Amino acid sequence: MPNEWVTFLQRVFTYSDQEHIGSAQAQITVGNHIFNVFVNHPAGEEKQTTIYQQQQMVSRTEGLSNVIFIGDFNFCPYSIEYNVTVAVFEDSWMLRCGTVAENNIDHIFLSSGFTVLDAQYVEEGQSDHPAYWIRIQI
Repeated sequence: MPNEWVTFLQRVFTYSDQEHIGSAQAQITVGNHIFNVFVNHPAGEEKQTTIYQQQQMVSRTEGLSNVIFIGDFNFCPYSIEYNVTVAVFEDSWMLRCGTVAENNIDHIFLSSGFTVLDAQYVEEGQSDHPAYWIRIQI
């Protein structure tokens, strides 16, 4: 990706009782569209820790449009962390398939207005759990 496509890049650190949690925030330009992309991988020993981490990252998106929020979130649908996130964003799997991805912990959340053309969990060879990708219309 040419450097002129990334107009803003910042590392974000959130509190954890287990390990340092580093996330990324980037602003990426594709054609005349600007996307605010967040990559997150929360972790903690206590449930309240991961809830706090997710609240902190969601709060960073306030006032931004075209948000794509990606990560190995370590939470499943209907958890408190998931509910914190879908209160603001749409679950891309739900947009594409009409249901939640029950036992998966990789997610892509989107601000309203995106059209998901394809979504797939890759079951083998990526990690200790299925990897997830989507294709969107811009």
